[in-house]
Amino acid sequence: TTAKAIFKSLESVYIADTNFKNDFATKSINTNKANQLVKYVLSKLERQYGGNEIDLNDKSVTIEHILPEKPTDEWIEAFHNTDTSQYIYRIGNLTLLKTNTNNTVGRKLFAVKYPEYKKSDFKLTNSHLEYDKWDASTISSRQRDMATKAISIWKINYL
Repeated sequence: TTAKAIFKSLESVYIADTNFKNDFATKSINTNKANQLVKYVLSKLERQYGGNEIDLNDKSVTIEHILPEKPTDEWIEAFHNTDTSQYIYRIGNLTLLKTNTNNTVGRKLFAVKYPEYKKSDFKLTNSHLEYDKWDASTISSRQRDMATKAISIWKINYL
């Protein structure tokens, strides 16, 4: 009965799965302000996708902005007049990479980065970036998939 009482008291602060999924599917987190939080979220998604357990203090694991923080003119053109600033910090635009690979891919276009992503040790990067192009709709699609996984990561099962 104590456990039931605890779970009952949590109901008022627990977000329903549907609401959580909808919120997660559009969430942006600025990596300049919350880098460790983003790394934590991506590491949990990596584990859920069947990948590695990530040490959050491992400096060789970095956050890759597929659409770069400072997009080139080519990137802006690839987004067809869409405001790229609305997508840079979306969770669906972020992935994990080793530092040396992240430095190599830099601000290059997705088609150039993609072969490097396929070589990654991270499932989130090598298996869950199977897209022909990278634009606003792709980021949204990937993030919706991530949101579905996120529900099972951060779920509380009531008695």
